[in-house]
Amino acid sequence: MTDLDQFESAFKSSVKTLFSYEPIEVREVMIVTDMDSRGLEEFAGKVRRFLGVWEEKVAKWHLVEGSEFHTAAQLLELVERCRPELVCTYRNLHSTAWRFPFSLGKHLDVLTQHVQVPVLVLPHPKDSAAPSLPGDTLEVMAVTSRMTGDSRLVSYGAIFTQPGGTLFLAHV
Repeated sequence: MTDLDQFESAFKSSVKTLFSYEPIEVREVMIVTDMDSRGLEEFAGKVRRFLGVWEEKVAKWHLVEGSEFHTAAQLLELVERCRPELVCTYRNLHSTAWRFPFSLGKHLDVLTQHVQVPVLVLPHPKDSAAPSLPGDTLEVMAVTSRMTGDSRLVSYGAIFTQPGGTLFLAHV
């Protein structure tokens, strides 16, 4: 290396934050739907079965039906008030755009960008073309735009993955 800048660049590129496992306990889960109480109960039952790998550790389930919010700001207020450690929902809340596989919808778009807790995005319950929730979590994907220095995402992904399963990490 003939240039100090090249040396500095090579040196800095070798300095990486190492992964450090952080045990995660999810005691409060919020399930958000745009349906009435009957639809919410049905969806919540599916979510509980899907999260069976650790569902018995959850102390409180916050169930939110569609009449409790209409705007993204109202949804954010609900999350702030309840302070869950995980939010479970699906794309295109309060919209018929779930029929098209191209967007998250304004509620979920705002939610994923503004809350500090993980958001589990599940198939829309009315979408018959979408895969139904599996009974296991043998394959889990954790997606983020900022992977470096945050071990929590990997730790969260690990608690969802059944023993012997595979956790995929994706950076977008």
